[in-house]
Amino acid sequence: MKILKLSLVSLFIIISHLCIAQNAIIARIKGTPFLNENKNIVEGSPYLFDDFKEGIFFVENGRTPVNNLQIKINLVTNQVSYNTDKGEFKPDDPIKKFIIKEGDESHTFQKGFPEIDKGGTETYYEVIYDVSLPIVLKKYVKTVLMAKQYNSSKTTETYLNSIKYYVFNSNSEMTRFSTDKKAFSTYFPNKENEMLMFLKEKKINVKSDSGLKELFEHYSKIK
Repeated sequence: MKILKLSLVSLFIIISHLCIAQNAIIARIKGTPFLNENKNIVEGSPYLFDDFKEGIFFVENGRTPVNNLQIKINLVTNQVSYNTDKGEFKPDDPIKKFIIKEGDESHTFQKGFPEIDKGGTETYYEVIYDVSLPIVLKKYVKTVLMAKQYNSSKTTETYLNSIKYYVFNSNSEMTRFSTDKKAFSTYFPNKENEMLMFLKEKKINVKSDSGLKELFEHYSKIK
């Protein structure tokens, strides 16, 4: 009987701590309930990850980062949201940067970059390399195809995935990444020949995060 009482007390303490933690999150960041009214048939996903992942919000007004959140991002609407025991919320405060953790990996997203390819200053890019300028950014492109089958009242949404890479340089210019020599003179001023040689010798895959990171890390050492 004593063991049962102790177990109930322990359970009550755990639940209390969880409630306190959730209330602390709500107190640190205000949000609007997220209402998903999409009644279409969905193939694929508009999200980076379908499930909520552990993450951190960095608010634009310079407040202390809000951590221990469960967050996700809709790559079609460019909307980040967070989850609590009261449901899913959209943050009321503008989020300038956020981090999503997936196992041992972290994905850092940031906005505030110049307009390019239909992306504006409010568009979130994943930061691939930002130790020094130029910064390498990754844009997840979700193309939505809408179709209604014959004799059906339901619309099917199909999401197609693609990726684009961009470079933000010291002149605050945003350019699409390309491997031609003219582009290299923009990314790597006065070092384009050395960088093209490095690319060829190391056989770097410039269509991968790790390849681009290695390329720009080398430039930071020789510039």
